Amino acid sequence: MKRHSFMPLLVCPGTLLACLLCNNELIGQPVVLESAVMETPGRFGGTNITTSQFVGWRFQTSHSLAVDHIGGHLLSFPDEPGNIFAALVRLPSIDSVPMGAPFNPDEIVATTTFRPPFPSAEVFTPLSTMLAPGSYTLVFGTGLFGATGAGAIHNGDDQPDIPPTNLSSFIFWSRPFAGQPPEWRLNLASHMRFVIQAQIVIPGDYNHNGVVDAADYVMWRKTDGTPDGYNAWRTHFGQPPGNGAGANANTAVPEPTTFMLIILATAAWYIWRRPTI
Repeated sequence: MKRHSFMPLLVCPGTLLACLLCNNELIGQPVVLESAVMETPGRFGGTNITTSQFVGWRFQTSHSLAVDHIGGHLLSFPDEPGNIFAALVRLPSIDSVPMGAPFNPDEIVATTTFRPPFPSAEVFTPLSTMLAPGSYTLVFGTGLFGATGAGAIHNGDDQPDIPPTNLSSFIFWSRPFAGQPPEWRLNLASHMRFVIQAQIVIPGDYNHNGVVDAADYVMWRKTDGTPDGYNAWRTHFGQPPGNGAGANANTAVPEPTTFMLIILATAAWYIWRRPTI
C-alpha cells in the first residue's frame, strides 16, 4: 500500500477493530475515517491549538463521501473563551500541505466552529459537505473563520495511530523559530485522534438515499444542472443499494428519450409535491 494511502473505514460498533471497505459493498452506508484509537478521556493537555499553531491530519479517500460530522479527542482551555475552528482542506497529493498561508480560498472545502469541553472528551460537531475522491487534511485551529478560543488535542502514547496513519500524516501551521513567519511543518507529534463521519455516495445519487432514481433527476436540475452531473445520473440510474459505483461503471446505458425524461421528471415532481398526511 502506498504510504499514507487511505481507504474509508467502517468502524464496527462495540469494538476497536475496523473493517476495510472493499468492492464497493457498503455504498450508502455510514463510514468513519479516524487517525488514532480513542483512549481514556478526561485529560488536561495535549498538542496546543492556538493562533500560533494549527494541527491537521492528512487522509485520502478513493470514494465520494457525504460528510456529516467531524471531531476528535479534544479539549478547550477554560480561561480562553470562544470556539476553535475545523477546516477540511483539499490537497494536491497525500504528501503535500495546503498551498496558502495558511490556506488559499480555493482549497478550503468547508469550515465550522465549535467549543470542546474541559477536560478532554471525544467531540463531534456537524459539518455537511461533499468530498470527491482525493487527498485532504482536517485542520483544527483558531483566529480564523470566527474562532477566538484555544484548546488542545490529546496526543498520549496510549492512543496509537491507526495505520496507515503515522507521524508524517500530521501537519502543523506554526513558527519554526521565534521571530520567523509561520509555515506548514511535519513530524512534530503523533497519536492524535481526528474523526470524520460520512456516507459513501453513489455518483448521481443527489439526495443521498442510496438509490439513483427519478427523484435524483429533479435534484440534479435544482442543485447541479451540469452535463457531467446528468451523465452520472444517467449512467447509474436504477442502481440499487449495495451496488458500488464501480459495479457498472463500464456498462453503457442508453440515452433516455425526451419522453422518458418528461415521465421521470413528472413522477418525481408529483412525489416531491405530494402533501404529508
